[in-house]
Amino acid sequence: MTQHTNSRKYRHICVLSFLLSLIVGLYVSCERENSISGDIHDSTGNIGGEELVGGGLFSVSEVTKVRFAPGNLKPGGHGFTANQYDYGGLFGWGTGDSPNITSTDNQDYAVFHDWGMYNLGGLWRTLAKEEWEYLFFQRIEANKKMGMATISGVTGLILLPDKWVPVPDCEFKPGFGWRQNVYDSVQWSKMENAGAVFLPAAGYRWGTDIFFAKTGGYYWVAPSTVGPYAHLDCVVCFDENRVSLEVEARALGCSVRLVEEKNN
Repeated sequence: MTQHTNSRKYRHICVLSFLLSLIVGLYVSCERENSISGDIHDSTGNIGGEELVGGGLFSVSEVTKVRFAPGNLKPGGHGFTANQYDYGGLFGWGTGDSPNITSTDNQDYAVFHDWGMYNLGGLWRTLAKEEWEYLFFQRIEANKKMGMATISGVTGLILLPDKWVPVPDCEFKPGFGWRQNVYDSVQWSKMENAGAVFLPAAGYRWGTDIFFAKTGGYYWVAPSTVGPYAHLDCVVCFDENRVSLEVEARALGCSVRLVEEKNN
């Protein structure tokens, strides 16, 4: 972001010259940021430079709070979608270093490379199984901060931040069913600015074929121990009737939503 500096007052023409150059500089800087929508997340964690009501913070353990990225990871594995309701890419397990692989051989996914290490200098990461579980089921009033929705015709799951301030004319109802909460893009913009997160139901990919788009969401979880089966790992799964964490093949192409820790 452009840093404002205090300068001594100059006389007459010098003052006007300085102010004009400052205004031009600010305009160019803002234009650059707006030209890559979805890829910018400033140092304070604000989305689009606008401070979120309630902070937009989500507890994922008793001591850890995070902010979610402003969209799913884009195809190609770099940057985020322009809108939270855009699907983004579907990636094999741990393919931060090779996001375009579509192999169905689980042996091609032997080592987990977090996608966050390849986005904005490693500020981002993938939530672990225990963190997703805490977010969904264990944080304070967790059952009141999660609900299915349809936003601009896109089905998915809404998560509210720890401190939620209700948005006028945008009633939120926790619970299941794609029609539980229905918002247009204008209404969703208000919800988003208040700190709400939306995970679209983008389905999953097997090879180059996509299944269950619009009816199911599948999001990768950071590595966990799943018995002796090295070719399996944990995935967040949801449809309009349930939210769960399940074991799936590492070759499955799933959505990725990264987070940034914000504990201070």
